[in-house]
Amino acid sequence: MRFKYQKTHHCKAAIVLCMDFRFWEPVIEYLKTNNINDFDIIAVPGAAKEILDPKSNLVEKSLQVSSRLHCIEQIIIINHADCGAYGGRKKFDSIEQEKEFQLKQIKEAMNKIKQQIEVKKIKGLYVDLDKAGEKINFAQVN
Repeated sequence: MRFKYQKTHHCKAAIVLCMDFRFWEPVIEYLKTNNINDFDIIAVPGAAKEILDPKSNLVEKSLQVSSRLHCIEQIIIINHADCGAYGGRKKFDSIEQEKEFQLKQIKEAMNKIKQQIEVKKIKGLYVDLDKAGEKINFAQVN
């Protein structure tokens, strides 16, 4: 296998996402479909939950390294439905309540990161399952 990044040390984005394996493949496919082909991956339980944890600065440190070493242009924070770090889908009274909560968490995490990391763009994504649990949907958070 040939190493295609031999002559560069820059990437387009840093992605903060949950470590849950169920969502990695569709997330990476979504990113590539949206022309984000080179990115650093920061995988932690709950993504936004970890950013908002006052006892942790793991994500912030990782983003600072990504920014300094790889000159990232954007940060994308990705949460997903049925996240075990939040207690899973069963913690919520409805799918709508879960989605509303997750969107709020992503926005709060985006605001926190904006105050700490200088970058051109910060986006949020919520990865949801349809009611049958078969199709994945992406909702952008601004």
